[in-house]
Amino acid sequence: MCFKKNIKLKFFNINFLLKFLLILFFTNNVYAKPFKIKIISESKDGGIYSYNMPKIYAKKGRFIETFNKINNLSQKNCSNYSKESFFFTKYIKTKNSTTSSFFIEDGANIKERGGDPDVGYIPDHSYDVKLFWPHFRFYCGANIEEVLIKHSLRNKIFSKKIFFVAQNNLSSTVGDNNDEYFITSNNIFSLKKVTQKNRDNIKLALKEINQDKSSSIKDKYGFPKSNLAYANYANVISMSKKNCEDLGFKTNTNKFTNCVLELTKISDNFEMAKYQEGVLKEKAIKKENLDIKFTYQDKSGSNINKESKWTSFWKEVAWIFYEYGDDILKVALDVKHGTNLSGYNTSSQQVSNNKLRCVNQKIGNVIHQHCNGNNSRVYCSYQQIGNVIHRNCRSK
Repeated sequence: MCFKKNIKLKFFNINFLLKFLLILFFTNNVYAKPFKIKIISESKDGGIYSYNMPKIYAKKGRFIETFNKINNLSQKNCSNYSKESFFFTKYIKTKNSTTSSFFIEDGANIKERGGDPDVGYIPDHSYDVKLFWPHFRFYCGANIEEVLIKHSLRNKIFSKKIFFVAQNNLSSTVGDNNDEYFITSNNIFSLKKVTQKNRDNIKLALKEINQDKSSSIKDKYGFPKSNLAYANYANVISMSKKNCEDLGFKTNTNKFTNCVLELTKISDNFEMAKYQEGVLKEKAIKKENLDIKFTYQDKSGSNINKESKWTSFWKEVAWIFYEYGDDILKVALDVKHGTNLSGYNTSSQQVSNNKLRCVNQKIGNVIHQHCNGNNSRVYCSYQQIGNVIHRNCRSK
């Protein structure tokens, strides 16, 4: 009787052991537990994520599950701002100690290193920040053009303390590469290439960013090292955009962007003033069939042109064209047709235009105009000679 119990007990132990081994086998193969993950940084611009890499051995599938979890974290972060999750990539044919532990095949399947063939697209990662804690960089954006702009600011968005790739490791990492990228949705990877059209569409934004960077560089005395003519660069951009709209270019088109880029190259105040003058002249001819001639004089009545001593004067002229272009056109029309569109005053007391910082007064057949510039006032007179309206301005 005792012998039979021992047989049953041994048989039970064997069955239990077999069941335990089967559970262990399927647990290790069906579900591989991801490594410990840390969120290093998250914001509306993207995130940096890291995992604790095994020092000796890792069971198959753990790297894949780890990267899936990191992707989920990035998608969740970006969705908080109604953005998609992006990361740049690069195709690697040879691997070394700093190459990613996993890669993505052409068919968007994640593979662990050690297979055959052992090549594919690697994620944007770095091993140079902390030993055994590889870091991964993701961006949030509505489209790749928004992401490209953020990538140009990568060192500002993500400091080198949290994401840094040494120069000698660039060949086996994505680094600064931004030619190809993955956009991820529900852990489905879509490989895309950055097009020339994408790059053209962000030229203006990048120009503004680069100018902002250069204007922040100071010498040992605290003065900007960049061209001082761009000190008020935001106004130059705004003025250029307005000019291109006046010329008939539709916003958010390549032609509009190229127009603005060309105008922002003008750092000379005289050239900017003459360009503004040309825009207004063309507008007057096209819309009103009105020819205007512009002349400029010093206080003694001598004609002036491009001279360095008149730099500030030309800046004021350009500013007034930009601010009061419509009012200038109204005064010219009043001179030609005898109307009072500009709201001029015929008494000895000058009154300010309701909308603009200009005062207009008509004396005989001449309208006199005083306008506020950026830092000073400019006086102009309008009169008709033949079929042309002459506008002559001088500094006050």
